[in-house]
Amino acid sequence: MKIFDLELSSPCNAKCDFCPQNWHGVKREHAFLDVDILDKITAEIGLLARQESTYAVLCGMGENLLNKSLVIRALDNLQQASDGHIFTLLVSNGSKLTPDLLDHESFRKLTAIQISVTGYDKATYEKLYGLKHDQVVENITAMARALPGKVYIRTIDLERLRTGSAKDDFIRFWRDRGVDVNFRPLHSRGGHIVDPEAYPGRIRQFAGCEIYNYITFVSSDGKVLSCCHDVLSDNVIGDCRESTLTEIMQRKQDVQASAFLGYAICAKCTDFELSSMRL
Repeated sequence: MKIFDLELSSPCNAKCDFCPQNWHGVKREHAFLDVDILDKITAEIGLLARQESTYAVLCGMGENLLNKSLVIRALDNLQQASDGHIFTLLVSNGSKLTPDLLDHESFRKLTAIQISVTGYDKATYEKLYGLKHDQVVENITAMARALPGKVYIRTIDLERLRTGSAKDDFIRFWRDRGVDVNFRPLHSRGGHIVDPEAYPGRIRQFAGCEIYNYITFVSSDGKVLSCCHDVLSDNVIGDCRESTLTEIMQRKQDVQASAFLGYAICAKCTDFELSSMRL
């Protein structure tokens, strides 16, 4: 199994207090992935998908739908290069999840769409995200209706929000609109989150790290980084302008097989999930 996390956009139009974007931003030289690099890597990913199970996740640290043309180009490329033999996931905050996207066949063929929604009521959500709750709800509901079974909510289960029946009401609110909800605990983003809740008392070890082993993260600069938690772009494994993804993935394997103890962010990593996918 191969998983590619493609950061088409590093900026985000939301500023959540549980995301590095809100603390010091995401440090990239280019806000959006260059089209030539996108075409190169999606062609290679598509060919790999013809050989074994492959997941292409349009996620990264930004809101990819800030540049819809890149999203559609990526999905078109992946579908064509793989001859349809690929799993695709779009991760979004939902603010730009508009009906015009449905005009594109490759978008309708997405395996799943994960929407990040945290805050069990309108006031809390808008305080956390700085986005318009009603518009996001409208977007998600319409998309779930158009693509039944493909849209789901991923929410950070913050302890400070668990008051009364808020969580149960939140689940019921979305299920009434045909949208499933799943929860993820807050983690440290490699030490870039300072909230004490993100530190449960254990650290993920670099040796055998599934995130490093299985996920190839391509930043909006076209560089493969150690993982998505490298928000400062400190740990460059390879540059997609100069090397193929296959070559860079081999470098990652070589590093993992060596005596290397891990990157600086690994010493503070509390992310114990393989990824945020539900495929």
